[in-house]
Amino acid sequence: MTEVYHMKEIHSLKQKQVSLYLHKMESTNILAMRAVPMEIREHLHHRSQTMSRSRSECPHKLAQMVSRSPKRNFNKENNEEFGKDQKDKTGRKQDQAAAERQMKNRFPTRTQNIDSLPPNGKTSKQEQHYWKFEKDVMWTYNANGGKRGGYLLFKCSYLDQEMKDSLARKYEMTFKFSQADSKLIRMLLEAHGFREVNSASSYFNLYWGNAHFSPNEIRQLQEWQKINHFPRSSELTRKDRLYMNIKRMQRQFGVKLFDFIPTSFVLPTEYREFCDTHLRERGTWIVKPVASSQGKGIYLVSQVDQVPPDETSLICRYLESPLLVDGYKCDLRLYVAVTSLDPLVVYLYEEGLVRLATIKYQHGKNLWNPCIHLTNYSVNKFHSNYVQNEDPEVDDRGNKWSLSAFLRHLKSRGIDTGALMRGIEDVIIKSILSASYQMNTATNMFVPHSRNCFELYGFDILIDSHLKPWVLEVNLSPSLNMDQPLDLKIKSAMLADLFSLVGIQVCNPNTARTTSRPVYRKLPNLRYSTESIERSQYGGRFGTSGTGSGGSLAPNADELRVFRQLREEYERKGGWARIFPTPDSWAMYGSLQEFDSPLNLILHLHLYPNVPRNSRYYRVAPLKMSSVSSSGLASSLERLNCYERALPKGFSFLKSKFTW
Repeated sequence: MTEVYHMKEIHSLKQKQVSLYLHKMESTNILAMRAVPMEIREHLHHRSQTMSRSRSECPHKLAQMVSRSPKRNFNKENNEEFGKDQKDKTGRKQDQAAAERQMKNRFPTRTQNIDSLPPNGKTSKQEQHYWKFEKDVMWTYNANGGKRGGYLLFKCSYLDQEMKDSLARKYEMTFKFSQADSKLIRMLLEAHGFREVNSASSYFNLYWGNAHFSPNEIRQLQEWQKINHFPRSSELTRKDRLYMNIKRMQRQFGVKLFDFIPTSFVLPTEYREFCDTHLRERGTWIVKPVASSQGKGIYLVSQVDQVPPDETSLICRYLESPLLVDGYKCDLRLYVAVTSLDPLVVYLYEEGLVRLATIKYQHGKNLWNPCIHLTNYSVNKFHSNYVQNEDPEVDDRGNKWSLSAFLRHLKSRGIDTGALMRGIEDVIIKSILSASYQMNTATNMFVPHSRNCFELYGFDILIDSHLKPWVLEVNLSPSLNMDQPLDLKIKSAMLADLFSLVGIQVCNPNTARTTSRPVYRKLPNLRYSTESIERSQYGGRFGTSGTGSGGSLAPNADELRVFRQLREEYERKGGWARIFPTPDSWAMYGSLQEFDSPLNLILHLHLYPNVPRNSRYYRVAPLKMSSVSSSGLASSLERLNCYERALPKGFSFLKSKFTW
């Protein structure tokens, strides 16, 4: 019936509308057009040949040919004209090649990798984007060659020699602090041409604070402004809230998947449960204030009567068999960046700090001595045995090492450092997932634009003698103090790469378009739910959604914007390794996400179209965690080198420029 309808429709078309109707007829059976008059049929035949030839030579000419087709009589003279077009085919190809060369010279080359290819392996004009790196900026372009904007690129080497002609100084870019006074951040930003403004000013590009921002401050943010905290990050950084969230995930998904925190109790509400557990399983416990840092207020106990029953604190089972370095207890300070919550995007910096105690570890002895059982720098720096590292190029000396030196030390002892780092990535991702629901809800409520916020977490990880990583705590504002040259070397490189990663836009805050009233965030226009997408992938079709067969999702404008931002962000990552999403992230964590957003699955489909995934309709075998598992890098060897590779040398100026 559809074909008959098309045949009747052809008779009523005017000659000018025949060419427009041709594209509509591509899905029908052309052989069934016998009822069409001979002149029209011959004309359609010649036009179809011409259009197919033009489509292969230059796709954008097809729309021009169809929309600007002149009125012609259908006779043999027109056939001769088409013959002349066929003779000029070689000349058109030469012109097209010249146009392509001119286009390449005008626009920067687009980098193609696994993170920039769409699921079908092809790039439509709507998806095309370009970027170009200059000295201190990454310029971005749209498909028509127009400049969309730029993102500043930061380098820690500018601490030695300040930039004189920086874009930040040209555009009068500014920053401000809230309850924070980080000397390193101020030095780094001023070296790149930023200027500090008063904390009450609303004309800023970057807002850095040690504590959470008020909802009124967040609602007033413009699209080009950045702040360094998501709303309700305390769900992850307060010790009691982290424990409660992990405990909830244990009840929902099983203890075996979330067994990376010691047995804990929140006092005083769970004091009776603590007493009952201690009577059954006697041992050593460690008491921690719920909202403190730098080892303040932490002590060890072995008896119930040593714990005040009315004190607000978190009491945890003490891990009595830690991994030792030359007989000393140690833990890791790792830097984790979250640039987006929906979809969730997590990075781990390739370098970190390893802190060692000052007295050799003694199992179950001298519980009163914190220099044996605690590794915090603020606790151990006053001990006479503390050895300070004076040379930033030697990172395996003294009581503070770099992560790369620590991994090389373990590798020399025959330990599989790739499996160890994959286990550390696993506990970091699960910790963030445990608090993602609360943070996503608050972000959707208060944050006006999707890219206003980013977060820098300081994860404290303890490794036991069985090489199992344990999360001790997560710091909301990790210390950026420069107590040693090694601190400055690692933290300055980390901060420079962080500011490049999050994408501080080139924008003059004094002349940029602003709005004085609060902006309420417009959530992405998502057409599908996670369940409907899974049905499409493993059930063949969306059913009543009418979106087509599985695997043929065409992203809309909001989804394309998310993909573009993530691709540009990945090009600026520097020393940050993306640990979520990765090729195996959906198979391992897809069923653990409490915040049901289809963007996580859509993004994974877009980045890794050929990777099998778990769903409630179809399940594949989980990937084995080993050094072979790739987390966003090209190969397991590259990923192993990412964490074991030391930062480049060239920081000798630190010893002469700064004093400790």
